Amino acid sequence: MTEDKKIKLVSLKKEELAKAGIPLSPNTLYQWHSSGKNPEIFVKIGKRLFIRLDRWREFIEKNTGFAVLMRMRQDKKGGRK
Repeated sequence: MTEDKKIKLVSLKKEELAKAGIPLSPNTLYQWHSSGKNPEIFVKIGKRLFIRLDRWREFIEKNTGFAVLMRMRQDKKGGRK
C-alpha cells in the first residue's frame, strides 16, 4: 500500500504567506526566485509562482539549526557574552 502525499503550495500573496507563517514579502520571494536563490522552495505553474510549504519548512529547519549551532560554538569559545 502506498501513501499519497499531497504537496501544499502557497501563493505569493501577502495574506497567504502570512497564513502559512512565511514572514517574507512577496517582493523578496520574487527576487529570490529570479536570482536563483533557494530554488528548491519554488514551483512555477504557468505564470504563477508558489512556495512548496514542505520545502520551506525544511529550509527553515536547516538554516535555523545552523545558526543555533554557530552561536553555540561562539559561546563555547567565549566569543559571545
